[in-house]
Amino acid sequence: MARELCDYFEKGYASYYLVDYVPTVSAQIDADQIAQVFEFLQATADLAPKKKRAVNALNKADALTEELEGRIRLST
Repeated sequence: MARELCDYFEKGYASYYLVDYVPTVSAQIDADQIAQVFEFLQATADLAPKKKRAVNALNKADALTEELEGRIRLST
């Protein structure tokens, strides 16, 4: 189910579309839960460029360690 929701998010489907037209999703998860998942996925997508900039800036300053890079990549 998680992979399916991610696929629909990446394709640009709205949460209400899934509730109305995808019975395999709407039978298992209600509209509010789908909306929350989509909000989380959007927030994660919005952070991706910021994470990349942080890694690049630290790398240019020779301050990037493996541990720090891992922490940045795992942060949400």
